[in-house]
Amino acid sequence: MMASSDTKMVVGAACLSGVDASDTAFYMDNASKVMTVSNASIYIDGGFGRLTLQSGDYSGGVGAIAGAGDQADIDADGLVVVAQGLGILGANPYLAVDLAAADTLGDLEVVTGGTIDLGGLSAAIDVALDNPDDVFGISSWDLGASYAVGDLSLAAATDSSSDWGLSASMAIAGFAVNTTFGSSSADDHEKAGITYSVSLSTALNGFGLAIGFDQDLQPAVGLDYDLGGLSLYAGYDAADEGGEIGATLSF
Repeated sequence: MMASSDTKMVVGAACLSGVDASDTAFYMDNASKVMTVSNASIYIDGGFGRLTLQSGDYSGGVGAIAGAGDQADIDADGLVVVAQGLGILGANPYLAVDLAAADTLGDLEVVTGGTIDLGGLSAAIDVALDNPDDVFGISSWDLGASYAVGDLSLAAATDSSSDWGLSASMAIAGFAVNTTFGSSSADDHEKAGITYSVSLSTALNGFGLAIGFDQDLQPAVGLDYDLGGLSLYAGYDAADEGGEIGATLSF
């Protein structure tokens, strides 16, 4: 996504290819001399796997559940480079590095790990290294597993801070039911201890509705409507004491 000082935004992709050399040139005329790029990513796929360059954070292969499984992540300070390989038997290792401009070799933020998919059963591990000078120094780790059969999906996650989380989702009579249950340590401005949440969602004729509550019985409601390329949405979360309303345009 690119935004100029005139708040013009462009979302999309450009693909340039050719066989014969020519005098063709591609130019970008910015509305402003100042251009910023956020949450952008470029990736290259090949027989070796995938190489991704991105400006946003990287959360690894473990999906966080109820505050667990989010320790070995990269908070991007610069360009994040992610190299993902194609392993055997469903295994996919990766290595991610945050190339912040002012960092020395010993200051680089490095996360490695991988995922493995064995049919309906999958597992993932993320390991954050102290620095590239000491490849055996582990500062934090995440571990996750999931299992899917029919309309039922189960998942679990834990990490180096002793947090753990469980989740389950099932489709029942046109409704998607999702539950999470876990225990997390005290972070800044966050509650520690046992947490859980339950949510139900459904969609009909372009309308989507989601309703949920947490361990404090604080409700959350979301509504969206899809008009093709235009999607309208609104929501309110009592736990966050606020809501949102807006629209997204896809082209």
